[in-house]
Amino acid sequence: TQASTRVAYGNELLDLIEAGTSADAALRQAVSRDDRASHRQVGVISLDGTRGQHTGDSTSVWAGHRTGQNFVTQGNLLVGPHVLEAVVESFQSSENSSRHLSDRLIEALWAGQQAGGDARKGRLQSAAVVVADSREGISRRHDGITVNINVCENPTPVAELRRIWKIGRAHV
Repeated sequence: TQASTRVAYGNELLDLIEAGTSADAALRQAVSRDDRASHRQVGVISLDGTRGQHTGDSTSVWAGHRTGQNFVTQGNLLVGPHVLEAVVESFQSSENSSRHLSDRLIEALWAGQQAGGDARKGRLQSAAVVVADSREGISRRHDGITVNINVCENPTPVAELRRIWKIGRAHV
């Protein structure tokens, strides 16, 4: 969730999906109960492959989202739609690789940044990547967390996220 972030979407969507609702139906339900949905962006994808996205019509220019077989991505305050296209291209190009999801996500964010990224150049912004998977042999750590990097209030948050990630990768 972003663009007038509403963190409650997280638990609501997870609870609905756990109860058997498809990701797209869960998102439609959650958005229909939100009186500020027109100001928000949210995406969800479940393990069964169902997915849903919402970009409200009162979000900032440029805002949009893309959906593919194994991903959802959204952005707002971007320099244009080509930023999301770069993210999608990077992520899809690593689809059948042996790379961890966290690596693929961070490289996709970096591709979007290289394509122009956020339109607020130099203003303090944030970026985060959290990947958890408790399945045996999937996570890099015993607690199921593969990566948890959160960069707040930084003029180049994606570059800082990638720098931290590279330091961590050197120790894996």
